[in-house]
Amino acid sequence: MVGYHPYGIKHEGLCRSWSHLSSGGTTAILESMWLARNMKYYPLSLKLLSVSEKEYGFINEIPVVRPNRSSECFKNLSPIELFNLKNEDIINLRESIIRRLASQTIPDIENKKNLSNQEKFEKANKELFAAVDTYSVQHMGVQGIHEAIGKIDKTNNVLPLPLIFITAAHYSWQKNLDIIGIGKAQVIEVLVDQDFKMDVNDLKAKLNKYNDHPILMVVTMLSTTEEGAIDPIESILKIKTLQEAENSKSFFVQVDGAWGGYFCAMLHQPKDRDKIKLSNNDQKVIDSLQKI
Repeated sequence: MVGYHPYGIKHEGLCRSWSHLSSGGTTAILESMWLARNMKYYPLSLKLLSVSEKEYGFINEIPVVRPNRSSECFKNLSPIELFNLKNEDIINLRESIIRRLASQTIPDIENKKNLSNQEKFEKANKELFAAVDTYSVQHMGVQGIHEAIGKIDKTNNVLPLPLIFITAAHYSWQKNLDIIGIGKAQVIEVLVDQDFKMDVNDLKAKLNKYNDHPILMVVTMLSTTEEGAIDPIESILKIKTLQEAENSKSFFVQVDGAWGGYFCAMLHQPKDRDKIKLSNNDQKVIDSLQKI
């Protein structure tokens, strides 16, 4: 959130969360879906790279941490398991590959100098970026990458990843599903309670119904455009944590700031924030947001 300290790190000087302002709600939603899609499909791109390019075969031997915190070699993970990885574990996997490439970097003979560790890392980073691009969802498209994965692993027929959001979500979500090519058919709608907030019991029921299917993201609202309802984000995050521990299944939790997020982001000074009297539940929402 704009102007807030990053959660979980030591705050020094002018340290703030990284963010940028979009031109409007529709483009903000589009960007969040684009980011989630690219992140979720990245392990699949690495799978295609590892079996298609001999020099990247070493990826298969790298240990990967599952959402339930067990570990397994990359080559032994099915497409469904790769889809279900946590964001931080995907990033850690990528860094492990880069460090392996960096350790194999040869000296810069032309300029007669050895590369520093940082220079090796940067060179390896560029090398991996260029190599994986051919197999990325941005290059192959959703249909193309699913077809390619189906050819190398016919035992796991993974359908396009669905999104979960409430029936009161803004229409821009439906519009962007069309724009980004995921499709409106991939929507799993969750009911709202009497206060127009996400019904967590119905969310649990929908997750159980699609237990064997990876989920792209669960969209929560802060707050809905028409009713001003704030979803029980803390409870939703607990459900996500439980899914990771019990089913080794992770997904994005996207908080659509709408009016509430914009309002909080404008309160930069502590004295301004103190003027707002928050209930215990509202404070829990803000605390939960900073953890995402």
